[in-house]
Amino acid sequence: MGKIDIHPYPSIDNILFVEGLKYNLLSISQLCDSGYSAPFNKDECVVKCKDESSLFSTKRKENLYKINLEELLS
Repeated sequence: MGKIDIHPYPSIDNILFVEGLKYNLLSISQLCDSGYSAPFNKDECVVKCKDESSLFSTKRKENLYKINLEELLS
């Protein structure tokens, strides 16, 4: 269990790290409980803030919605 805190984005707590898994797992229900929305379609997910501004989006790749936080900063 950990935290992602990359300025200027809001921090996300309780990120799960699973040894041997190539990815950290974000809980969509946790994001929604924190006031964000995360609508999905077959190609993309857009995570939005309470004011409906876009926090980040990601494209679906190989049946996963992958978010590279380093790419978000650039």
